[in-house]
Amino acid sequence: MGLDSDPCPYHRTGEFVLPPAMEWYYRPHHPEYSGAARRQADTPIQFIYPQAGAVLSIPRQLSGEKEGIVFRAAHHRSDATLWWHLDNTYVGETRLRHELLLSPAPGQHTLTVVDDEGGTAAVRFTIAD
Repeated sequence: MGLDSDPCPYHRTGEFVLPPAMEWYYRPHHPEYSGAARRQADTPIQFIYPQAGAVLSIPRQLSGEKEGIVFRAAHHRSDATLWWHLDNTYVGETRLRHELLLSPAPGQHTLTVVDDEGGTAAVRFTIAD
């Protein structure tokens, strides 16, 4: 007799589908992961770094100069273009590898990415003094 449990959230219509952030870690070690299944996901974009509500410090080089923080996002489509906005100001675009080096001022910020199909994701974080 089987146990009554909820269905696995990562198996949809017989295919294994991970959220974009989980896929970002999983896919390099599992090339058999299906590209077709990725397109069925509810959320095509997720932030890898930072997580919502994070308090970040900008690292410094040995000279004491601020280096910046690498922000990362994942998209289900490997060929997607993302446009990045920090506090509603355009700061750059990425394709294939969604990483962007920024040096925000101390305080609270919202980083938003928009893909080439109009999908969006946003994350709020704080830069410590």
